[in-house]
Amino acid sequence: MVFDKSMYGNEKETSCEPFQDKPLEELLSIAVNSIKGIIPELEIDIEDIEGTKKISTLPADPNVRNFSFTVVKNEIYFHENSIMYVVNANKTAQMCIKGMIAIRDCVRELIAAQQHNCSDEELEKTQYKLNTLYENYTKKYGLLNSRGNNMISSDDSGYPLLCSLEILNKNGTLKKKADIFTKRTIKPHIAIEKANTPQEALAASLGELARIDLEYMSKLLSDVPKEDIISQLKGEIFENPQTEKWETADEYLLCETKRAGISVRFIFLFMEVNMNERKRIKNKAKV
Repeated sequence: MVFDKSMYGNEKETSCEPFQDKPLEELLSIAVNSIKGIIPELEIDIEDIEGTKKISTLPADPNVRNFSFTVVKNEIYFHENSIMYVVNANKTAQMCIKGMIAIRDCVRELIAAQQHNCSDEELEKTQYKLNTLYENYTKKYGLLNSRGNNMISSDDSGYPLLCSLEILNKNGTLKKKADIFTKRTIKPHIAIEKANTPQEALAASLGELARIDLEYMSKLLSDVPKEDIISQLKGEIFENPQTEKWETADEYLLCETKRAGISVRFIFLFMEVNMNERKRIKNKAKV
């Protein structure tokens, strides 16, 4: 952790800077394994409204998202922080929740498959499964966005995801199902391996690393010397004399105005006035 001006030019703000020679994944693994703390199990007795019948609870399953329904040995539980407690509901509501869980998990399975660049065959198979679950559910219990389903399932953190599966008309009826039922909606992240110009390399460095890394940019440009990259990006990047790091023109200008004690608001106001004056002169010339 270091004090850094890059956050709005405020020297009092801190930032976490990565080690150049050590990957973050390795450092996080070492830090996690060094934790010596112990989290004891939380023992809670939850009573119903009448105060007579205790509700069964289980320790939270880390594989179940917080504030979500799940099924354990045919019983519906709700995961809330460190525990999961049995959901007391009538038979119809229980069937609705179980059906909702099946659709929710299938949607997440479909999203994960696309993120891992699944084959078209696997995609179509999972989409068919989702369509079947959805059609069977809505025939019995109505639209996922219906008032009844909202009252039963809205406590689940995945309910908004389910609602997004339906495109509705203004009167609340179904207009069409979302594209995820029939199309590949997610493209996996593909690391950039080549750039044709220094400008493309700069954009890639900012997008992939959130900073200007001349060595990374050089590799993208087939080992073009750093000096040549700096020369071709003259006016677009600047070396900060205090940090000895390269910054974009916008970031560098912001830091410079802060160092000079000039209000950023004043800079933008001046630019706006200057632009309006240029437009006025241009329009007057046309007349």
